[in-house]
Amino acid sequence: MLLVTFLDNLNPWGDRNFTNTTHKILVYLLLLLLLCLLNTISFKLVNVLIQSKLIGVSYSSKNIHSISTNTIVFVGLLSPITEELMFRLGLLFSPSKATSLIIGILFTIVSLTIGRLFLYNTLYLKVYLFLLLALYIIILYLIKHFNNKLMEFWKVNKRAIFFLSIISFAFSHINKYVFTNQYELFLYWPILFLPFFISGYFLSLIRIKICFTMAIFSHSIINFILILLETQQFI
Repeated sequence: MLLVTFLDNLNPWGDRNFTNTTHKILVYLLLLLLLCLLNTISFKLVNVLIQSKLIGVSYSSKNIHSISTNTIVFVGLLSPITEELMFRLGLLFSPSKATSLIIGILFTIVSLTIGRLFLYNTLYLKVYLFLLLALYIIILYLIKHFNNKLMEFWKVNKRAIFFLSIISFAFSHINKYVFTNQYELFLYWPILFLPFFISGYFLSLIRIKICFTMAIFSHSIINFILILLETQQFI
């Protein structure tokens, strides 16, 4: 019975099929276990391909090289909260939630185009954050104005929104890698972003099927595993 329920809940658009709280917790633990396992395997695969020079991509200087308090706070706590707000909260509609998802998509577009400018220029970063805040207020106002139409849009296009959030989440991590030319991104993206597609899918499932808080918690666990993997302290 538990296995059937677990398999049912791998479908993001099926009903929440839980008989009781214990049942729900067990399904969540299975989802979390599968997420950690697949994410770790995919990350190690990407790491092997990069380290062995089988693909012409390298890690950026922003990668984690040692564990520190700042690393734990930012990667293990602040990053999961921020990314879940931008990419998962809006999977279920409300004006503020939908606005957060749209901001997340816009964030990804900026990361894919001129994102590196903000990594090394404090002034640009401050202007960027100010513009994001201003956009949030404007978009929220517009969504509230067209609330009923957008609610129906979210309902009709829930599959497209689900996968758009996963794709946006994956490509928002583009600054993790250094490409010697623009063609490498198009050539290697299915491999390089595989860990993020996997984590995006399962975190979205957890957000929809379990709750938003557990999506943040699961994201933190994944990021702590990432810290250990990147510092070569986990095998």
